[in-house]
Amino acid sequence: MKKILLCIFSFIILLISCSKDDKPIDNLSKEQTVIMFFPWSTNLLPYFMQNISDFETTLQETKMKDERVLVCLATSPHNASLYEIKYNNGQCIADTLKHYSDINFTTEII
Repeated sequence: MKKILLCIFSFIILLISCSKDDKPIDNLSKEQTVIMFFPWSTNLLPYFMQNISDFETTLQETKMKDERVLVCLATSPHNASLYEIKYNNGQCIADTLKHYSDINFTTEII
């Protein structure tokens, strides 16, 4: 239960940690938005990457139209990226919206 609360809390902190130099995201009016959130883990990163890859394969097969896919992936305890997966001419493209670095995403569990 503590890990679930930690993940939710981390996601909320990530969402509210925007700075003044953040640009508004265009095209917010989509039929469906999928948010994939992958917090930092010492041993789950390969599985997270496989989940993203499998989702991209599904998007290519279904030729997404009015869907939006946002991925928040922490690749280390101090680095994370927020990017959008877009479908263009038969392939998926990752468009980085924001990169977070030098931020401590982990906490010590007592």
